[in-house]
Amino acid sequence: MSRPRLCSAVLCAAVVLAAPAAAHAAAGPSGACRASDHATALAAGETREIAAELVEVPGYCYVDVPEAEVEAALDILDRAEGQLGSDFFSSVALHSVVADKASQNTARTKTGREVGLLQLHTFVEVPPAGMDREVATLGHAGRGRPKTLEIAGQTVYLFTDPSSRDSRYTYAWLRHGVQGGFDGATRPAMERWLRRYLAAPDLAPGETEPISRWLVPVPGYLFADYASPEVTDEFVTAPFGAVASSLHRVADRDGQIGGLVLAQAPVGTTADSYAGALRGYGSSQPVTVGGVDVRRFRSGELVLYVWVAGGIAGAFLAPDAAAAEAFLAALLTAAR
Repeated sequence: MSRPRLCSAVLCAAVVLAAPAAAHAAAGPSGACRASDHATALAAGETREIAAELVEVPGYCYVDVPEAEVEAALDILDRAEGQLGSDFFSSVALHSVVADKASQNTARTKTGREVGLLQLHTFVEVPPAGMDREVATLGHAGRGRPKTLEIAGQTVYLFTDPSSRDSRYTYAWLRHGVQGGFDGATRPAMERWLRRYLAAPDLAPGETEPISRWLVPVPGYLFADYASPEVTDEFVTAPFGAVASSLHRVADRDGQIGGLVLAQAPVGTTADSYAGALRGYGSSQPVTVGGVDVRRFRSGELVLYVWVAGGIAGAFLAPDAAAAEAFLAALLTAAR
């Protein structure tokens, strides 16, 4: 997705993606936090990737909102896409955040109380880097100018609506290509949960903390979670077997530039041995990028780079060698 296309979307998407908190149902604080595997029991509109964003926060739980409300949110997204003239959003997840401590549930719902309503959206195309504010606040048109905060190292945008009792505050952010929104009644209760939520490890399905440490912020670039069984089979399972891994799309300021594969490398794996397992791409050339020994393949209009460092095997497939090597140099030299 190019910068002009996304800017146009930001300007024309006048719909408000957030459903009013007062209109949705949530379990009351008494006995609300029942154990539930949200990663496997997917609600309407959810994917495994977006459900992985429902990280555990001790003292709180996620409560599914009624299916009718999810369907209403999906209808809003459909209307927004109709205005944009293309598919824009790929999945949505809506959940009430309910605290064990009743005093923290300061927002009212039809059937009880909650800390706030968490909404997560993913996009068909990875957003361009450098447009975090525009993408994070997409859909919040008409709510005024947001205040910029930093919570647990994450840039967050705060909207205030004095006319609303239970959706007075809305926090919006963009992390790994996922747009987050959280609305509720009181800042202290909301930020108490949000700080813990954003500080928790943000692991995609199959990902481990050693892999996630490679996904540190790289200035000028944006990572977006991605899933493809075919890519995983080709670049992870075939060469290494069943090991932890993750896939991400990568964008610079002009849009998507390539796909990044990270996998837990078996002991003894080298750039040469990894390259040897990918002979379908032809012969490789040794290059040094960011001080790391890398193997480069050229296959048709694509260029593929593979390397092994710190026990992690990486592969990056892209159409533009110059853009790919600029990204890899930044990634491989980033502090982690």
